[in-house]
Amino acid sequence: MISSTALNGLRQGLTQASLVGRDGTAPIPDAVIQGTDTPAPAPANLATYYAGFRNNQIGDPFIFKSDFIKLRNISLTYDLTSVLRNQNSFIKGLTLSAAARNVAILYKDIPDLDPEAFASSGDTRVGYEQTTLPTTRDFTFTVNLKF
Repeated sequence: MISSTALNGLRQGLTQASLVGRDGTAPIPDAVIQGTDTPAPAPANLATYYAGFRNNQIGDPFIFKSDFIKLRNISLTYDLTSVLRNQNSFIKGLTLSAAARNVAILYKDIPDLDPEAFASSGDTRVGYEQTTLPTTRDFTFTVNLKF
């Protein structure tokens, strides 16, 4: 898959990858001047260098495997009915539950994103991720009391 978020984050200086060169040492492009064996020169301006990935349609650094392993849901329920029934005759049942959704991503290749959360759609854009919102992690606590 190709990640527009990774591309835009790099060219706007918002990702860890864009830190290369900020310490005063220019990043060395992994390229040669077209038609020669001469290595491409180090960039003089980092903003121009990183913007060049989009302007020159360089996509290789933004292609990732879409494999992932995710712990999506956890739920735990405890029934206290038998404990309370002996003490209070008016309580017919008591159940406590806790649940969490989007608990953890155990493995992924794409940085800074949930591989399931894509904002692109349509048959012609398969494998193209376009600037998505972060996935939320939800926690739910439930008390079910029966009289």
